[in-house]
Amino acid sequence: MKTVKIFGKTIPLFAVIAIAVVASVIAAGTLWATIQFGPTTVTEEPLPEPTPFNPILTSTYDEVIGSAATLGTTYTFATTLTNTGDLGSVGHLNYYFTITDASDDEIILGDILVAYNIDDTTWHPLILVQETDGTLTGIFGPPDGLGFPVEADYDHTTAMTVTFNELGEYTAILTLEDVRPLE
Repeated sequence: MKTVKIFGKTIPLFAVIAIAVVASVIAAGTLWATIQFGPTTVTEEPLPEPTPFNPILTSTYDEVIGSAATLGTTYTFATTLTNTGDLGSVGHLNYYFTITDASDDEIILGDILVAYNIDDTTWHPLILVQETDGTLTGIFGPPDGLGFPVEADYDHTTAMTVTFNELGEYTAILTLEDVRPLE
């Protein structure tokens, strides 16, 4: 790097040129734009890259209910949504349920009842819709429909119940969907 001595101090040449350019622009009165860089923190080791947004959905359904259930019995299980990444949500998430019957029987409303508990005292029914293809579908999320904001370190468990009121071989698929981007 080339340097020059000014008033007994060694200064990088590019700094002298930059000062001269700024001074001439200010003197001419035609300063169009400025830009500032920094501050920049310099460390000995590179900073770790953040882990991307990584929502993980788990449930105790298989451990609690397994592959056999008794008609008319209500079973309680838990569903947990965890973000194992360092970054917050790319949006807000809702749970989407799809329940099918492998015996090819059409499921009708009331065959299966699902409820959730948000405050340890009140159970709320999950509103299920009977679809034309013989499945039941439902959405679980905040009442405003705008989804759960899943930030970094998000870890929330929701207690749920299921009651089977009709014989069958049921499968439930639970997916997450981003319903709106963060603003």
